[in-house]
Amino acid sequence: MTSAVRVVPAVPAFEVDKGFWYSVPAHLQGRVGLGAKVRVPLGSGNTHGYVIESGDRPARGLKPLSSLSGDAPVFDANLLAVCRWAAGYYVSPLSTMLSKTAPPNAPRLPESGKPEHLPALEEVDHPLSRLGEDAASGRRRRPGCLLVNPAAGEWVKPLLGPVLRAGRSAMVLVPTVLEEERTTRLIEALLPGRVLGASNRHTDRLKTKVWGQLATVEGRVLVATPAAALWPVAKPGVLVVVEDGRRSHKNRQSPTVGTRRLLRERSIREGGLLVAVGPLPSVDYLALGPDLYRGRRRQRLWPHVEVVDRRSPRTSGLLHPVALAALRSAAAAGGAFVFAHRSGYAPAMRCAACRTLRRCPECGSRASKGEMCQRCGTALGVCRKCEAGIFEPLGAGVERVRADLRRRFGEGWVGMAGDGAPITVGTEASLAGVGVFDLVVVVDADGLFYAPHYRADEEALRIMVRLAGRLSQGSGRRLLVQTSSPGHRVLSALRKGEGVSFLQDELDSRIEMGFPPQGQLMALEIRGAGAQEALGRLGTEIADLQDRKAALHGPVELSSGLRWLVEGSDLWEVKQQLRLLVSRWRHRGLAVRVDVDPLDL
Repeated sequence: MTSAVRVVPAVPAFEVDKGFWYSVPAHLQGRVGLGAKVRVPLGSGNTHGYVIESGDRPARGLKPLSSLSGDAPVFDANLLAVCRWAAGYYVSPLSTMLSKTAPPNAPRLPESGKPEHLPALEEVDHPLSRLGEDAASGRRRRPGCLLVNPAAGEWVKPLLGPVLRAGRSAMVLVPTVLEEERTTRLIEALLPGRVLGASNRHTDRLKTKVWGQLATVEGRVLVATPAAALWPVAKPGVLVVVEDGRRSHKNRQSPTVGTRRLLRERSIREGGLLVAVGPLPSVDYLALGPDLYRGRRRQRLWPHVEVVDRRSPRTSGLLHPVALAALRSAAAAGGAFVFAHRSGYAPAMRCAACRTLRRCPECGSRASKGEMCQRCGTALGVCRKCEAGIFEPLGAGVERVRADLRRRFGEGWVGMAGDGAPITVGTEASLAGVGVFDLVVVVDADGLFYAPHYRADEEALRIMVRLAGRLSQGSGRRLLVQTSSPGHRVLSALRKGEGVSFLQDELDSRIEMGFPPQGQLMALEIRGAGAQEALGRLGTEIADLQDRKAALHGPVELSSGLRWLVEGSDLWEVKQQLRLLVSRWRHRGLAVRVDVDPLDL
């Protein structure tokens, strides 16, 4: 018998999930344990790997470890359990999840020396302080939700202060690099000497140093993008996700990991309190039954909203006369932002005769150019109201909106984010890099309301609330929304200035229909030169998933492959079977993408 460890090689393949046993050389004994990053012989070469178990094994047939990378473990037993759950939930190789716990370079412990003196933190009398004290004590497990503007900083001291004073740590995950930079500065100003920042704007050396401090030193706050969601945290007290409904909190490539779900699992297994911060939680977060907290002032969370009916007066341009007049006034004063929610041609179409929005007669989603519904494949036919057959674009992408405005206002008056022009045109992605405005105009709200997915209403409200958040303080600031559906329920929620009751109704509706979070959805895409030719064989293999209490929809043809939608109340068994199928397909040379909890259908 000899001292040995089981290692999962850093190879993105399901076949190595169980790991392989290696003997521990004499010079490494006592230094290699659970979570260690090592180099091991595999095949004809060497590769990195992660230790998931240790013990005594028969020496015969065991290859020795090649070396130890770094002097700090990258995960403990609790974080390993989180990685195993994430690998199963997102149909991912375990090695892929384990790699997300490690820093870019070899993991190192902080340099020992004189203990760093941290500034004392004062107690704050605030309505949110009770939540921070509960997180500091570790006695609270029910998630919290702070309905505040994250950029205002009102939440920082009352939530994070008690946690840090108790010698516990905090993790704050924000959607983008620009927001990480701003949030780091904000928290550093309020809690000096306690903040660690990590994102793609930092070098690998600096990120590795921050990783070591977070993993071993208590009483710190990490502000990072979702890429750091699996970093180890010394004595976690609170796990914060800022604006949890943002698309940037979900990875687009496989594995399609979602920040909120990952932090929820960490909260359960590691004990830190999960808290969402933002003016509007997601429906999925609301389903967790969080306690809702508002700031000291209970005023509206967003400014005045003005709705402009696109149906009258009869105009052919992209912008209503009311919107054009508002833009002229705002451009001459403090600037305006014009929102187009896509870069393509026209998000929605309307009847040229009666000006009714063109919608699918079967599923009700918006219809763009073409004769078939993009969501369900139903033939669209003529106008459902007047039976005319001619349709015109209702909205437009960024380039077309910018060109139209330049013709009206002049070349120097209209630009993109960062140009400094009086009128800025952009998508939601542009908002992270812009300041505040006196006016925000939504060119085509109907393209959001009738998007071809079940989250359309929630997504429309979230985007418009975020747009309203770019308005400067003061009277006269407004969000101007152009629509052919002025009575839409999203607009009613916007006018009230409070969206939780709307989201609760949305949650009840999804529960009734069996949509997430009540049920589960998963999109499966298979691409490659042989995908179409192998359709019969693929269809037979995928049909086996239905035997595991799953409904299978598709396939839909893509540009170079096929797409299925898998639906069920619990897809865990389906995902376990799918791991075997995905491995088989990839060995055939096919590209496979599994999108768990898809944002778009």
